[in-house]
Amino acid sequence: MSLVFQEYPLVMRHPNHQPATQITDPMSDLEKKAAVYKPNTWGKAALLPDVTVHNKDQEDQFASKGYRRSGVSDPQAYARSRAGEPAVDSLEYQEYPKWKYHASKEPKLVSSKTEEIDLGPWWFDRPDMVQEEIVVAPVAPVPAIKQAPKGKRPMSEATKEKIRATHKARREARA
Repeated sequence: MSLVFQEYPLVMRHPNHQPATQITDPMSDLEKKAAVYKPNTWGKAALLPDVTVHNKDQEDQFASKGYRRSGVSDPQAYARSRAGEPAVDSLEYQEYPKWKYHASKEPKLVSSKTEEIDLGPWWFDRPDMVQEEIVVAPVAPVPAIKQAPKGKRPMSEATKEKIRATHKARREARA
């Protein structure tokens, strides 16, 4: 793959371009039951669609028909982007003014950090970050569960009987 700027291929667009349209007719219940094939899509082809040209002769040919380049070829901008340089017309970031969003209130435009702090909690920078206010109710403390010491845990009689039977079977297997 070549990393050198190439002017072609390029896309040309006609000012009177109209996109294609597609219209689908719904099938009637009778047609669905009879399993009748009915081409139900019709429409209109695109008028003066975009074209891709591969050299100056093709560009001149389509330009004579009214097509124009869609975009600007800039070898210097390409070289700067390949070198990782910032854009020439880059803008400085400004934090304010900015919109703040709330779950139950109208959005507000704030002009400074102090205005943003004065709004209070539950205000967000983007609408998709808005959450409902969560009300935390006080929780009563849960009493600690006291457990018996490791060797002294209570056991049911059925469990004790199973353990005795297991020990007895092991002793007999060894003998």
